[in-house]
Amino acid sequence: MKVFISHSSVNSIQANEFCNAIESRGHECFIAPRNIRTGYEYAAEIINGIDSSDVVLLLLSNEANESQHVLREVERSVSRRIPIVVYKLEDVVLNKSLEYFLMTPQWFYSTEKRDWDAIVASMVELAKGKKEQINSDTYNAGKGDDTSKDHVTVRKRTKLPVLVGVVAVTILIVGIGLIYRQKTSENTGSKEYSDSHDKTYADVKLGDTIVLGEYYSEPIEWRVIKVSEDKKRAIVVADKILTMKAYDAAEGGAFNLHDGKEYWNVKSAELDVEIQKLVRGNNSWELSNIRTWLNSDKESVIYKDQIPCDEAMSEKNNGYNSEAGFLRYFSEKEKAAIIVTKVTTGNVVTEDKVFLLSREELKWLETANVDIYAVPTTLARQFCESNWYTCQINDYNVYNHYWWLRDADETTACNGYVVCPSFCSKLIISDAVGLEGNGIRPAMTIDLSKVRIKE
Repeated sequence: MKVFISHSSVNSIQANEFCNAIESRGHECFIAPRNIRTGYEYAAEIINGIDSSDVVLLLLSNEANESQHVLREVERSVSRRIPIVVYKLEDVVLNKSLEYFLMTPQWFYSTEKRDWDAIVASMVELAKGKKEQINSDTYNAGKGDDTSKDHVTVRKRTKLPVLVGVVAVTILIVGIGLIYRQKTSENTGSKEYSDSHDKTYADVKLGDTIVLGEYYSEPIEWRVIKVSEDKKRAIVVADKILTMKAYDAAEGGAFNLHDGKEYWNVKSAELDVEIQKLVRGNNSWELSNIRTWLNSDKESVIYKDQIPCDEAMSEKNNGYNSEAGFLRYFSEKEKAAIIVTKVTTGNVVTEDKVFLLSREELKWLETANVDIYAVPTTLARQFCESNWYTCQINDYNVYNHYWWLRDADETTACNGYVVCPSFCSKLIISDAVGLEGNGIRPAMTIDLSKVRIKE
């Protein structure tokens, strides 16, 4: 039996506990991020993991209840008629979207010691049912089961001290769900939200939230920080840090190392300009890896110089040379809403769809009453291999984090600027661009008539 474990990253400890219990009993699990293969598209790996599974185990918590990522996994499971076991980690009132797919009459949970043998046995039974192609059954682990209407059979619950709610939706319900999804996501790629906005672009105000595109399979929320006089265009910045990445890789392919010589204890200003770039990266926005990645919609991004691989980073992690471009999972309609912006960085003007803010442009956030301190998304934290953020929380109990600006520190060829977390004495510091633990909070100019504006 193969089990796909659907969970919020907040519940990763519990998810791994379930995974270990299932696999110790001779079965196989697919759990992210463990089973996401390096160099493969995250969303495609998730879909393949679900499609190849016999049962989906949903660990339901308040965080999972609000996760669009979990919702997509449940929807995919239903559309493939893969039975779902729902285990409630805490008391949850289902949101309407999940309630649509998980139509069981009653839910239970317990904090008592789990009966792993009984839990796994119930999943094995469901796996057999799937293989026998029993497509019209809805399995329920609720209390006081009765036969339901409309030709849906409800089996009696297994004897568990905790909830194991099991759902297999009939072909009719699946059909309705797929029609609903098709209508709400027409021309928007894989988005679960409609492009019809909640209020007209003429009503947009500074600080409003725009939903556009997705990253790590999660919709991205952007904050309006500047609006054109005709109110047809706006500059927006990601509400949260979306990922941790270096601004640019060490051009020689190894951070602080060149021709067998180490440069860890040498200040940048004491090094030749070309050596600075070779061992710490190039701080030119125009030539940076991060600019190339942010503006690409390709599955395989082409970099003009040293690729941003693990080996070229300071701690040899968070490389992104094998990752698809940032715009890869924007639909064609969403990409059409992005207006190419002439971006001035020092004396250089570039034309970018996506860019990082400059020190001067930070004033736009203050004017719009948008917080300059930003926290990483849950998935940004989950997929970050650097321990910077974890150490920061442990040491200071502060959850906002460092994030890159685009301007170069003109006293060097290898340093850029980052916004610091709130525990620091300075708001902005200079940092080597090859450091991979800082966050990315992109910005762009958008056509307000083509986006969804969230109330």
